Order: sequence, then C-alpha cells, then structure tokens
Amino acid sequence: MKSPYSIFFSLLLISSLSFAADKLQCTPDGVCTSPAGKASSLVPPVAGSGPSFKPGTSSHEGHIVKPSQFEKPAGQASKPYPKQLWANSFLFRELPLLSEEGKIEEDQKHDKNLSAVDRINGYLKIESWYNHKPADFKGKFVLIEFAASWCSACKRSLKHIERIHATFPTELVVISIFETDALANNDFPRKGEGENIKHSVGIDTQRRCANALGVYGIPHAVLIEPESGVIVWEGMIHQIGYELSDNLLKKFFAIGLKK
Repeated sequence: MKSPYSIFFSLLLISSLSFAADKLQCTPDGVCTSPAGKASSLVPPVAGSGPSFKPGTSSHEGHIVKPSQFEKPAGQASKPYPKQLWANSFLFRELPLLSEEGKIEEDQKHDKNLSAVDRINGYLKIESWYNHKPADFKGKFVLIEFAASWCSACKRSLKHIERIHATFPTELVVISIFETDALANNDFPRKGEGENIKHSVGIDTQRRCANALGVYGIPHAVLIEPESGVIVWEGMIHQIGYELSDNLLKKFFAIGLKK
C-alpha cells in the first residue's frame, strides 16, 4: 500500500501538470517550448538572474518547464516569467543510480524498494570531499547544488545555500558538487575563502553527477525527499520568481518529515 506521502506527491504531480504559462506546448516529462522560440528572451533583465554555462556548451537556451505546484503564487494565475532549467527535468522522478562511469543504471533506477539513503549513495560519485562528508542522510531532505569555482552565478548562490544550511540543520542536508578541484575551490568565492564554506562540498571533476541530470547551466539544484529519493524541486535557487525560499522549504518539510 502506498504511504500517504507517496499518494500526496502523486496528486501533486497531477495538479502541477495542469499549471503552465499560456500557449506553452509541453512534453509528458515536463519540458515545454514557447511560440516565442527562445526561452532566454523571457528571463527578467536583472543582473545575476541567469546561469553560468559549462565550457564548450553550444546551446545556451533554457528549457521552459512547469514549476512545482508549491511554486504557483497564491491568488494569481501565473508569474511574470516562466520557470526555466538549464538541465534535464527530473521533477517527481527518483534520483537515478549511477555506475562508476557515471551512466544511469537503467535496471535499478525503477526499484521502488530502495530507500532514499540507498538512492543518494548510489547516485553520488564523489572523487573526494573538499571539506567534510555529510554525517547522515536518513530522515532528512537533501539539497544538491552543482557548481564550479569559475562560475560567477555560483558565487551569488553561495550566500543563499549557506544560509539554508545554517537555518535548517535538523531537516536538511546541503551538498555542493563542484566540477573544479580542491586547489581551484580554495579561491571560491574569493581568494583563500574556500575553507570558510560550512556546508558539505564534494568534488566531481568528471561531471558524472551533473551529466547524469543533463546539467549544462550552473548553479542547478535538486531537492530530494527522505522516503524514496524522489526529486520534489529543481532549479536555480535564486532564479527570480522561483527562489528556493525558507517558506517553500517549510512546505516540503511539513509533508515529508511528518511522523
């Protein structure tokens, strides 16, 4: 029998699929296109509102996606700008299990008997921990953000993710996965400041974790619930209009952490 938590998120998925910006054409997995063509033209013209791109990325356009129902503004039909991802959408899907080469294990990713802890450990391909490995994932939400020392948008995101880490120490584990090595990370966000980062930072210079989710614009983050390892939020935590705020996190905690 499905737990009330699983049933809720099934209903939430159905509800979220009914919400979209006008005239968007969407595929079943949540990727939408606009008649306007270029999604980037819909990003608000505010400094710091966009991502930094993976070197060599040929396309800098974002996917317009349907946001979580929790991100729909109360009492309003829509937000002024649609939500965008510079990665594949995994909303309401299990975090994938990865081989040592970083390939998604197709025969395992649909195993419903795996716990969230098993799924997270099966996904994380970390070469080393820059500062400290998280103590325990059990019974907590996990926020994973992809970043790099060269990423200017990641520097703007750092203050937000550090604040989230400090604000919810018992409800949430926060991890940054850097595609740059320890020497480069020492100077993030500024020279000699890397050692001051309080949340866990893992190093994955091969981009196995990021590539598995199709991430080409960073910072990109996913929030994983503590029961089955399902991704319940995804995006840039400081994207204008779709920030991962304390109130939004509390809504997830109120459901996912009920005993």
